[in-house]
Amino acid sequence: MGKLSQDEIERHFAEDLPYRTAILLAHYKMSRESWTCERGPLPWLNSCFVASLIVGRTYLNMLGIGKSGDVLVPFDFKKDDVSFEDLGSTLVEVSTLTADERGLLLGFIIMADKAGAHFTLRRDHPWKRTPEAIEWIYRHLKVNLYDFVHRSGLEQLL
Repeated sequence: MGKLSQDEIERHFAEDLPYRTAILLAHYKMSRESWTCERGPLPWLNSCFVASLIVGRTYLNMLGIGKSGDVLVPFDFKKDDVSFEDLGSTLVEVSTLTADERGLLLGFIIMADKAGAHFTLRRDHPWKRTPEAIEWIYRHLKVNLYDFVHRSGLEQLL
């Protein structure tokens, strides 16, 4: 910690985190289902799904969780990246995750990279586990950041 002023931290809690969390939860709240790849009348629902992948990956990175190839690793923060630690909390140690959590989060990050953030060759993704991954991310956003630094306001987004 130390790279952010108190005003910057306050702005992140007042503006940036609620905005991104609403994006993370939009598809989940509207459907409670994973993306179905339908090209039908609800393209905005598909847009919400992809946006939730990107924000979910962002939060995992902020928690200190990244990937190298097909393995979860501690996220390699760049100088201008903001982490949960910068906001007054602590990071998640990848080594403390269960095998199921590692599989869930690795599949989610790869899907966010390959199906959302980059246009790549097709591959199978664990899209049916997306609600579970979003619930995991939201829970850790709440417990590891909001509860840890004694902040409220996250509950109204769920």
